[in-house]
Amino acid sequence: MVTETADRRWLLKALSALLLVLLPGLAWSELTEQQARGQKLYLSGISARGNPVEAYVGGQSVRLPGSVVPCASCHGEDGRGRPEGGVIPSDITWPRLTKAYGVTSTSNRRHPPYDETALSVAIVEGGDPAGNRLDSAMPRYAMATEDMADLVAYLKVVGQTIDPGMSADSIQLGLLIPAPAAPDSLGGVIKAVYEAYFADINGAGGIYNRKLQLVTESAAAEGEVVAAAERLARRPVFALLGAVTGGQGAAVGALMESLKVPSIGPLGDYAGEADSLDRYSFYLLAGTGVQQRSLVDYAAATAKRADAAAAILHPRTAAGEKLAALMASQAALHHWTAIERIGYDPRDSDPRMLVKALRDKNVETLFFIEPAERAPELAWTGLAAAAREQGWAPAMFLSGPLAGHGIPDRPSGFGGELFFAYPTLPRDLSPEGLREFQQFHRRHGLSGRHLQLQISAYATAKLLARALKTSGRNLSREKLVAVLEDVYQYQNGLTPPLTFGPNRRLGADGAYVVGVDTDSGRFSSANWVAPLR
Repeated sequence: MVTETADRRWLLKALSALLLVLLPGLAWSELTEQQARGQKLYLSGISARGNPVEAYVGGQSVRLPGSVVPCASCHGEDGRGRPEGGVIPSDITWPRLTKAYGVTSTSNRRHPPYDETALSVAIVEGGDPAGNRLDSAMPRYAMATEDMADLVAYLKVVGQTIDPGMSADSIQLGLLIPAPAAPDSLGGVIKAVYEAYFADINGAGGIYNRKLQLVTESAAAEGEVVAAAERLARRPVFALLGAVTGGQGAAVGALMESLKVPSIGPLGDYAGEADSLDRYSFYLLAGTGVQQRSLVDYAAATAKRADAAAAILHPRTAAGEKLAALMASQAALHHWTAIERIGYDPRDSDPRMLVKALRDKNVETLFFIEPAERAPELAWTGLAAAAREQGWAPAMFLSGPLAGHGIPDRPSGFGGELFFAYPTLPRDLSPEGLREFQQFHRRHGLSGRHLQLQISAYATAKLLARALKTSGRNLSREKLVAVLEDVYQYQNGLTPPLTFGPNRRLGADGAYVVGVDTDSGRFSSANWVAPLR
């Protein structure tokens, strides 16, 4: 009996594999260049060739850009139609359109099968192969002949392809990490979290019988990050997980956007790319840019700081300059004009000279941007020690993650105020969420280092698994993006509530601004601040 059951399982698996090969379009194959151009036109209403595309809508033939009413907005990413507002769009998949005996529409209109010419006529003139007028809700499109050929080529395979990085039994997910990925290194512990989470899912049968596979690429230096990300995307992978991009988040995001690879990461990048509206990029928590903007908003709203002289002390690096400009723009929203940007060399500056210059300018509010790499004396603690020596007591505002673990080592006697911004705090961990993570951590024997990053990676994996399940068996990158856009006030027990949307790619849009008692080193206050826009 055991042998018979095993044989049956083997036979069913073999039969499934055979069907995926024999049935047209069910096994993924690379779109041709023409089909890829047609896909862009179908999904976005925009010509990949740069030609104009126009739509004529309704009985009055109102002219609109094609991007306002792309084909996919009604017929769906898979071509099968999405009923909306009493309108039931037709199933326009090629097997349906070309049935040998023709088609009877939902309005009982009958017509012979479509061919390439008839389909082009329907798109341009709004009539079916029998000469019947299509529903008035169906736009008519004006486009170049070459664009029409691209669109028809794609319509022959719409709904019949599997996206890159997928197969009948697997979904490949990419992770970009620093090199080398030693077990206790930052990259190593993040990789271990994803591997362990996927092992749990796969052990329970996967997601709709597809196993999750982690594919990694590493970059040893900042200049190698984008090339490593491209290698990863072209392997191919279905989606990219929280990449450690070393300040190259904008470039990596643009690359993923061009390749239409969804990217779901725990934390926005150094210079605030989490605020971008790249369609394929999603972040759970605020990066440094949003953190610093939240600090500016908090400072402007308290103690009338906008009336006092202020400075943004930033490293003279591309990322530091960008972040300082972002903060200055945020200050301008509050009509805060008495604020100055001051650059410093992150490897060779004297904190005592910096403090003297700031004191001479009567600066009372200081936003200090620490670089990822710096001379030890240029940590915020070194700056505070120099301020104490010179009797200068400003209010100092910093990004907590950039400041690191310097709070317990604060210089005694610093008379100023200290405020740090954090994308999440221990208070966000619910008892259930903490217990779940602790059990997961113990079960897999994970490292005790970089625990907050491990929790963020775990939350990312949890969100991704939820979105993959919600997308259903007929998974695609477009469906994944649409499902993530529908996430609203998602409580995962590990982070602040997460909300995304068509114009929102940052799940927890804001940061905690935490006041620190300089005598005890304890948090004296914590306020959630969503940046003013």
